[in-house]
Amino acid sequence: MNDDDTNKERIKQIHTMLLEFASGNFAYKIERSDLDDDIEALTALVNMTFEEIKASFLHQGYANLNETYKHLVQMFLF
Repeated sequence: MNDDDTNKERIKQIHTMLLEFASGNFAYKIERSDLDDDIEALTALVNMTFEEIKASFLHQGYANLNETYKHLVQMFLF
């Protein structure tokens, strides 16, 4: 595997992590590598951001915000 393929795989991992986040999976985490480049910095930032969001949701008590503010109106027509 050359460097270009390795970088594409690392970008794909970040993409997968963002998709997991969008689906509500906050437990997903990218393993860090020994490389010292921009992609590794981005990986570290994404991991830290997810940890902060996960802690925020824990603090909120995993409230389902979509259902919390849902109002139900019933009408009967005779």
